[in-house]
Amino acid sequence: MIQQDFDEAVRRRAYEIWMREGCPSGREHVHWAQAAAEIESEVVTAQAAPEPEPEPLVVAQPWQSGAFTGRAEIERLRRALWEPQPFAA
Repeated sequence: MIQQDFDEAVRRRAYEIWMREGCPSGREHVHWAQAAAEIESEVVTAQAAPEPEPEPLVVAQPWQSGAFTGRAEIERLRRALWEPQPFAA
């Protein structure tokens, strides 16, 4: 499967080179070799390139995101958490 993909990539690149040179006849082997060398160098370069490290996850604190608007909001949340509520019927 990988060989077929490589061959197809070389075939397309050789065709591009052939078109770029004005469609000369009798140079298909030269175009094929040039295309194969270009594709191989691209594959080697892609395999040698290190993967970039992911960006660190930054979690905004509630007071940074605007969730807390001040002392009144903090007091409302404290009452909701600590004051007993009557049982619902």
